[in-house]
Amino acid sequence: MNKLGIGIIALALLACVFGIMRRAEDPFDVSDLLAHKSAPAAWSDIMSEALKRVTRGTLFAARWQIDKPPRKGWLSVILVDSDALPASALGPALRRNCTFTGSLDLIICDVALIRRFLAARDLDKMAVGPPGDRPVGAMMQIVPLSADQLRHVQFQMMEWILGHEIGHIFNGDSQAHFGEDRLDANVQPATLVQARELAADGFLAREFPQGNGGPDMDFYLFLIGILQHEINGKACPDRSPLQECPNIQTGVLIFSPNDYLRFSRKGSHPEYIIRMIRLLSEADQQHGIGIVGPLVREVKAKLLAEDQPHY
Repeated sequence: MNKLGIGIIALALLACVFGIMRRAEDPFDVSDLLAHKSAPAAWSDIMSEALKRVTRGTLFAARWQIDKPPRKGWLSVILVDSDALPASALGPALRRNCTFTGSLDLIICDVALIRRFLAARDLDKMAVGPPGDRPVGAMMQIVPLSADQLRHVQFQMMEWILGHEIGHIFNGDSQAHFGEDRLDANVQPATLVQARELAADGFLAREFPQGNGGPDMDFYLFLIGILQHEINGKACPDRSPLQECPNIQTGVLIFSPNDYLRFSRKGSHPEYIIRMIRLLSEADQQHGIGIVGPLVREVKAKLLAEDQPHY
């Protein structure tokens, strides 16, 4: 073998060793994600606001950063937008996902997860009726939220996701995901009492900033609103969850546990339903969240008893 061939082989071996070392130090290709920033700047502002609220009173209160190389002792969040990237630019573990990497207190969050979750449930829209009296049963006009309204909804979603992932960090958990595929996957109601996930939600319920001496009801009502959209969509699948559903009694705040949660008897539910009920239940135990508490307890009891006969 000539010197050129030996040189090529040596360079290839060096490249291989460097690649292995790089993957060991940077298993999620952080440097590449930072070099090809894809998330719009507006998302950094939303994440910054969410981090301030969710980390308040914790060791990360003044030790967090966005879109910077991981720093020991700091919470680092990297934002990506898979909708703005070619399929090959982001691995499947990160696409439509918010991931605690299990090391360096690093969270990598794809904002497309939030955008798509909201759009799929019309949570990024609102119903508008004509002025004056509207005939009973008349369909409402569904229009996009204003920029400020949409930002607030995106912020609340970010709080929920971020709080859960930080809960995993404080509990010393290994890698954890808050992904689109898992959120929409059907899981058994028994996960309501799964210790690891319950502990992660428990952090947010316990530490979430309180307002005026009581719970931040705006956040909890946001979660209840998502449940309402899910129930409306199941009860009237032929229309937007924002439209009035004739199968649900007018004036019922959320639902009647005996009549409007029938779909829950199938034995499994989208994971996000389980996560929200788990968090709301924990928050009610910690702080007492008014009328939301009894409603959530009704739902939780029914979901946990699904394997028993219903009369």
